Amino acid sequence: MTELILVQSKIRAHARDSLSKETFKKWYDTVHMRDLLLTPGISVALRYQQTASPEPEFPYLAVYPRVSREWVHSPTCEFLRVPLCDPMLPGERGAVFESADFVMGAYEEYGGQEAVEEEEGGVLVPAKALVFVPVDSSVVGSAAVADVLSVSTGGLTPRRSQMLRYDFSPAGQQPRHAEIAKGELFVGGEYVAMHEFDEVPEGVVLGKGAVVYMLIGALGDVRQE
Repeated sequence: MTELILVQSKIRAHARDSLSKETFKKWYDTVHMRDLLLTPGISVALRYQQTASPEPEFPYLAVYPRVSREWVHSPTCEFLRVPLCDPMLPGERGAVFESADFVMGAYEEYGGQEAVEEEEGGVLVPAKALVFVPVDSSVVGSAAVADVLSVSTGGLTPRRSQMLRYDFSPAGQQPRHAEIAKGELFVGGEYVAMHEFDEVPEGVVLGKGAVVYMLIGALGDVRQE
């Protein structure tokens, strides 16, 4: 069984003078995600950003799809063991946790459509936009997953829709990085509908509590159209 790891992040208010958005993005894209791709469990690393105004609390989102559930739950999972200090980051140690906050969760693919992949090699074609809509658990229990997914898109037609069910925060089993988990679910509930779009028209109401992220980076077994 595969899961999806989602990591929201933000630069702390007190660090905004010492850590620019450009440097934070550079560290994530050129150092952190490349370190994660060296682990046996990560083959694709995607970066998204909210474009809402004013800027939301956690504007950045990292997505790691097609992750083995067994690997995520393993006590030796390397996901949280990669280096988290780098000379490009501020502070004497260059530790990212001194300048940024993270909220992480592993999500089971509860139902929906298969990922858009090339026929040969299993190369992922990442969506240019992701829309997350919280789903009440009572609705999930009383309706087909396909019906729930079809009504939460605001009338738009996504290229793919998935129902995700919150599994746990991998940080919970790693006391060394306990600060990464704040006990917060991604959008405030156990279930969330995730819709992939090649474009999200501006001004369209996508559903109550919808969060829209646009693709800003992709590494690993991916092909961008």
